[in-house]
Amino acid sequence: MKATLAATESPGTSGGPPTWAQDSSQNNGTNQNNYLNGVSCTSSTSCIAVGDYVDSSGVYQTLIEQYNGTSWSIIQSSPNTSTSESNYLNGVSCTSSTSCTAVGDYVDSSGVYQTLIEQYNGSTSPPTVSIQSSPNTSTSESNYLNSATCVSSTECYAAGYYVNSSGLAQTLIDYWNGTSWTVATSSNANNGNNYLYGVSCVSSNECFAAGYYVDSSGVDQVLFLYEAGSPTKWAVGGSLAGNVGSGNNYLYGISCPSSDGCYAAGYYYDTSLGVDQTLVDYWCLSGTCANNASVISSGNESGGVNGGGGPSSTAPANNYLYGISCSSSTSCYADGSFQPGYDYQTIVESGNNSGFAISTSANGTTESQGSFSDQLRAISCTTSTSCDVVGHFSYLQTLVESWNSSTFTWSIVTSPNNTSLSNGTPPVDNSLNGVSCVSSSFCVAAGAYFNVPSNQFSTTGFADYTLIEQYNGSNWSIVNSPNPDTSPSSLNQLMGVDCVSSTSCIAVGDSQAAPTTSGTQQPVETLAEIWNGTSWSTMTSQNPSTSANYLNGISCVSSSSCVATGFYINSSGAPQTLVEYWNGTSWVIQTSPNTSTSQDNFLYGVSCASSTSCEAVGDYIDSSGVYQTLIEYWNGTSWVTQTSPNTSTSLNNFLYGVSCSSSSSCMTVGGYVDSSGATETLAESRNGTSWSIPTTPNPSSTMNALNGVTCASSASCLATGFEMSASGISQTLAEQWG
Repeated sequence: MKATLAATESPGTSGGPPTWAQDSSQNNGTNQNNYLNGVSCTSSTSCIAVGDYVDSSGVYQTLIEQYNGTSWSIIQSSPNTSTSESNYLNGVSCTSSTSCTAVGDYVDSSGVYQTLIEQYNGSTSPPTVSIQSSPNTSTSESNYLNSATCVSSTECYAAGYYVNSSGLAQTLIDYWNGTSWTVATSSNANNGNNYLYGVSCVSSNECFAAGYYVDSSGVDQVLFLYEAGSPTKWAVGGSLAGNVGSGNNYLYGISCPSSDGCYAAGYYYDTSLGVDQTLVDYWCLSGTCANNASVISSGNESGGVNGGGGPSSTAPANNYLYGISCSSSTSCYADGSFQPGYDYQTIVESGNNSGFAISTSANGTTESQGSFSDQLRAISCTTSTSCDVVGHFSYLQTLVESWNSSTFTWSIVTSPNNTSLSNGTPPVDNSLNGVSCVSSSFCVAAGAYFNVPSNQFSTTGFADYTLIEQYNGSNWSIVNSPNPDTSPSSLNQLMGVDCVSSTSCIAVGDSQAAPTTSGTQQPVETLAEIWNGTSWSTMTSQNPSTSANYLNGISCVSSSSCVATGFYINSSGAPQTLVEYWNGTSWVIQTSPNTSTSQDNFLYGVSCASSTSCEAVGDYIDSSGVYQTLIEYWNGTSWVTQTSPNTSTSLNNFLYGVSCSSSSSCMTVGGYVDSSGATETLAESRNGTSWSIPTTPNPSSTMNALNGVTCASSASCLATGFEMSASGISQTLAEQWG
C-alpha cells in the first residue's frame, strides 16, 4: 500500500536550519495505492496537490487534494475520462486560490496515452474540477504531459513528450491562450529520444522547460528549451556544461524566479561511485553567461550498501531530486529521495547559485517500523520560509541487495504475479525470462505462467500461457499477450524480448499445440510476437526441425534488423544451435556453429551492440555429460565460438541472457548447480577481451536463476528470472545493477 505524503517547512529558531514536519494527507482507501505527483501553493494557507490512486478494479483514477492552512482534504469531484480508463495527473499550477490547471495523461480505449488537462474552480461551493479539451500530435501516437505553469488565467503551458511514428520520444509543449489549448512547435536536441519533465515562466512570454535527451552514444544528457519569441515556438537552449561526467544526466524540475536565470533539479550517474547523485543546474539568462547552463554543487546523503551487502553509514547512496521551487533568485528548495541501505527516505535541499545543502526532512515511516519507502515528487514555495512538498510512502518493503559497480553486489525489485487462471484454478507459477528497456519509463518483461491442477494426475486443465509485463516508470503491470493455442495441455512461453522504442518490441519463445484426440504429440514450434505500441500479435517464424524448435533470446538494432537465438532437434535427436534474422519483412535462418553434431548445443540469449557485433550465450553438454557455458560471436559476416569461463568443469553451468552496452562491454546471466545440489545465480562480464565471473547473491536456499538481462551502460543493468519458495512455487525475481 502506497499512501500520500505531504510536509510543510518552517524557519528554524535562532537562525537555525529550517525543519520539515509531516502533514496528514488523505487517501482513497487504506489498502489502495495513492500517489501525489504535483503541488502548487499561492499562499501558506492555499495549496492544491494532484496525483492518482488505484481503485478497487485496479484502474488508476485522478486524485486532487486541497490544503487550507490547517489540513488536507480530497476534492471528490476530480473527473476521469472513464472509470475503465487509467487517468494520471502529474503536475499542477495555480494562479490564485480559486484557479488551478492540472495536467497529465490517460490511456484511451485503444491503449494509446493521450493528454489530460483539468481545470480547478475554487469559487464554487463545493469546488469543481472539469476536463478541458486538450490536443495531441495524433490519436495513434502516445502523448504525455508531466508539468504545468500558468502566468495568468489566459496563459498556461504544459510540458511533456510524445512518441512519433518512428517510435522516438519528442518534446511536447501545449499552450493555453485563455480559450483553447494548442500544440506548440518545440525543437529537439537531436533526432533521438527527447523528453520534457518541467516548465516554468518568469513572466508572460518568458518561459523555459527542462528534461533530457539521448545523445548519439546512447547517453542521457540535460535538455533546456526556451520560448522563442512566441508562445507556440520553442527552441533548444543552454549548453552541455549542465552535465556531470560521462554517465547519464536527467532533469525533472525547473523553477525560474527571475529573468536572471532558472534552476533545474534532477540527478546523474556517478561512474566513479557507481550510484546516482543529485544534480542542480543553473541556467543563466542574462549578462555574459546568457544561455549557458552550469552545474551547482548539491548535497548527497550517504548510508548506501557496503561491500558485504549490508547497510553502511558511510557508503555512497543513490540520491534523486524530482522537484524544485524558488521563491526568489537567492532562495530555492529541491526535493526527492535517497536510498539509505535498502529503502528510500525523503531528501530536501535548499540553496541558490552558490550551492545547495541538505535540510532535515520528515518521513512517513521509519526503519524501526520494519520497512520504509518515502519519496518526495514535487515542491511549491511561496516564500523562503513557507513550502509544501508532496509524494508517497509505503509500508511494503522490497528485498534489496544493492548493486555497486565497485563492490559487485545486486539489488532485487518488486514485480507482479498472476495468482490464478481465468477459471479460478490456483496456484499459479510465474516466471519472467527476458527484459528490455528503452527509457527509464518504459520496460517490457516476458515469460510465462501456468497452473498446477488440483488433481496432479489429471490429463486436462494444465496449460502454459505467455506472460508480458510492462513498466511505466513507477511500477510493473501485466498486459495482454496472445497464445497460439489456449486449449488444455497446450504450451506457450516467451523466453526473450527486445524493444527499439515504446511502440516497437519483439518477444520470442515457443509453443506446442495440445495433443490430438488420439494422444499424438504435436511438434514444438518457434513463437515470435510483435508489439506495435497498442497490442501484441504473433509473427511467422522459421522451424528447421519437424520435432522441436525453440527461440530463447532476441536483440534488435532497429525495427527491421533483429537476431533471435535458440536451438532445434536434428535428425539424430541432438539439440543444435539456431539463429534467425528478422529483416523487417520475414525471418530467415543464419548458420551457427556447434561443438559437435552429436553433442547437445543450446543458445538462450543474444545481444547486438551493432549490426556487426552480437554475442549469443547458452551451454553445451561435454563428453563427460556436464553442462558448460557456450558463447558465440557475430562479426558481421559469420558466427564464431568464444572462450567462456565456468565455476567448475565438473559442475553444470548455464547461461540464459546477455546484454551488451557496447561491443566491448557485455553482461551475461544464468545459473549453476553448486556442490550441495542447489541452483545458484551466475553472472559473467566481458571487458572487450575476455569473460570473467563476478559473485552474485541468492534469495532462495534451493533454486535461483537469472534468465534475462538488459544494460543501459557498463554500470547499469536489470536482470529478471525466478526463485522457488519453500512450498515449491516459482515467483518472479528482478535484480538491479547500478
